[in-house]
Amino acid sequence: PLNEGDTLTVCKSGAMFGREATVVKDLGKQLQVEVTGLSMTLKTTDLSMVPAGPAISKSKTKPPNSNRGDNKSSRISKSTKMALMAETNQKSSAGEQQEATRMKGPAMRMDSNTVDVRGCNLEDARDKVKDKISKCIMSGHNTVYILHGHGSGGVLKSKLRSWLKSEKQLIKSWKPADASDGGDAFTCLLL
Repeated sequence: PLNEGDTLTVCKSGAMFGREATVVKDLGKQLQVEVTGLSMTLKTTDLSMVPAGPAISKSKTKPPNSNRGDNKSSRISKSTKMALMAETNQKSSAGEQQEATRMKGPAMRMDSNTVDVRGCNLEDARDKVKDKISKCIMSGHNTVYILHGHGSGGVLKSKLRSWLKSEKQLIKSWKPADASDGGDAFTCLLL
């Protein structure tokens, strides 16, 4: 049985593949997990348990078909094997794949990658931004635009940008948007 706080690895192909997931709540066939600070619900078959140091050496000494009778155990084992094989294959071309991911096309500001936080307080704005980041990561977008406007004195803009400077877990970098994307009324995040 999985417990709150257990660490798993995401086996589902996509932006979250290979990332560490912490169990928040067991929902039966699904688990509520936290991945890189984002809360999400994934099927148990999309996650695998990666044994710690001593468990790896024990599993090497087991006969190859020792889990035959335990379906759940062998399912986790298959998921782990698939994740490890895919990770091994990816390591050799990780640089190429990262570049391919980045080169999906020019980052254009659209409704699907823009979050409007005008009129929000800082806490609500942060929640909206984190939610949009999560949605964009899951859909494969690598850029998020925050519409905060200029405001009176730019208070929300400056507070959000101060928060972004310390938020290294969710974003790689940020900058004011280019003039063609709305200029300084927007902040562009690279995930």
